[in-house]
Amino acid sequence: MQTVRFEVRLTTQQLHDLLQWLARNLHPVMTLREAAHYLRLRPSELQTLAENGTLPAFKVDGRWRFLKTALDEWMLAQRATELKVKEEEPHVA
Repeated sequence: MQTVRFEVRLTTQQLHDLLQWLARNLHPVMTLREAAHYLRLRPSELQTLAENGTLPAFKVDGRWRFLKTALDEWMLAQRATELKVKEEEPHVA
């Protein structure tokens, strides 16, 4: 068995920021506000997308919830669609 030691030196503020980031980003289920922040949208825009079924969401006790993994997959699919459309556009010489 081999032992590996890894040391990280952080200031108190850096540690605080890291823990805040982990708490925000590792939770698998996000509220409307958290998901909007994650996607860099206004909560009202995200709510409209959820209501229209444009992106994956579900309600718990009447409040929107979003799975982080589902949002990640949705973003990748949006990007793939965008790239596919660009490839299909005719090139003007």
